[in-house]
Amino acid sequence: MDIEIRPARPDDRAAIAAFTEDTFAWGDYVPDSFDDWLAAADSEVLVATTAGTPVALARVVQLSPDEIWLHAARVQPSHRRQGLGLALNRACLQWGRDRGAVVARLMIEDWNEAARLQVERGGYRRIANWFHARREVHDPPPSPTGPGLRPPEPLRIAPRPEAEGAFMSWSTSELARAAHGLRGERWHFRQMTIDHLIQDAERRHLWEAPSGWISIEHGPDGNAWVAWLMTTPGEAELLVAALLTKLRSDGAMSVSVLLPRLPWLIAAFEASGFDVHPNGIWEIRVD
Repeated sequence: MDIEIRPARPDDRAAIAAFTEDTFAWGDYVPDSFDDWLAAADSEVLVATTAGTPVALARVVQLSPDEIWLHAARVQPSHRRQGLGLALNRACLQWGRDRGAVVARLMIEDWNEAARLQVERGGYRRIANWFHARREVHDPPPSPTGPGLRPPEPLRIAPRPEAEGAFMSWSTSELARAAHGLRGERWHFRQMTIDHLIQDAERRHLWEAPSGWISIEHGPDGNAWVAWLMTTPGEAELLVAALLTKLRSDGAMSVSVLLPRLPWLIAAFEASGFDVHPNGIWEIRVD
């Protein structure tokens, strides 16, 4: 079989949509995102083709001068177990290497054993355990039930000077260690710096309460995202309750979070009605 790996083109869209539309029970985000990905200056979509027709793809994104993120790896069912995923992964790493990247990362759900085995063969190592949690917002949040918990306090917008204190508290915490120093930005993860929280504060995305700090972003689809938070085991459930109260007042439809997998943090979100799904972050040096 003659396989060529090349950058994707606009006329590849139909062939890619044909083998990605049923990836998951709900479909796939690849067909809807494909045109925007081709237009993005900081990324590349690579395809593996046979007889000129794409049968696999992957996307690589440069998140910073040192970091690239790999995702959207898909292979047509009839061409699986032929090494196409690994070949595309290597091509993505070369793309990052050519642009000065030092490290590449990707995320794999815990249930996806085939993908885990593939990246292990490619030299990746698992560096952090995270979880994705989601909840509809229209129902009132359950009342916190932990012993000695205070009534939930409302979230208040955090002024820019709060960013430094929030970052210092997080950077020495169990949360930062479990996160491997990373921050989730939707489905991408990168090394977190104080500049992220300064930008959150300047965009009015950083909020505070006695129970901690939290960064919230509202999407155009009515879904809110939590990219980061800082709290403690005894206060986490209060912060989650304050989050849900705020989102209901904002009119959000749902909320998603991507956070490091600590038992007490998972317990706080589960107690507040979130569905929790585990995943892992994998890393490889590319320089």
